[in-house]
Amino acid sequence: MFFERAEGSKAKIPKGIEDSFADPQSDAEREVKALIVQFNAEQVTKFEQELFEQRARLVDAERTLQVKVTKSATESKRIAADKIAWTRGKLEDIQRTELKPRDSRIFPRHYQKVSFDVKQGPKGKQAANIQPKQAIQKGGHRDSVLRSLAFLKGKKARRGGDQPVH
Repeated sequence: MFFERAEGSKAKIPKGIEDSFADPQSDAEREVKALIVQFNAEQVTKFEQELFEQRARLVDAERTLQVKVTKSATESKRIAADKIAWTRGKLEDIQRTELKPRDSRIFPRHYQKVSFDVKQGPKGKQAANIQPKQAIQKGGHRDSVLRSLAFLKGKKARRGGDQPVH
């Protein structure tokens, strides 16, 4: 999924999973680490451009408000201030090295490490109980993350789509 994201996929991967590759031990892990660094650099550039645009929008709105108070200028100022705060938060998250509890949370349309408990269902068919792995500790799950990534990639290929496996 890191390779797909590097090719332009909109895959969202929790920082907790990315942090598992902070200290790569094998060539595959070093390759994933390089993809993460490349993606983060692209995101920083994108957010810095957005920050510049919103600051310009804020200055234009304030200049307009000095001349005449209008609803559109007031709204533009509010929206620009909100987007500036959001963008700064995203930039701080990218540059932060310590993990926070939210870094391992599961959000809709995000990839996440899961465990599968396969057992007999009520009609004799196999049923999978999928449980999220909430606590991803730094460096503690490299092998299982790599196996999970390989499994999810294979499952996605069998489904024939580019949507994340939930």
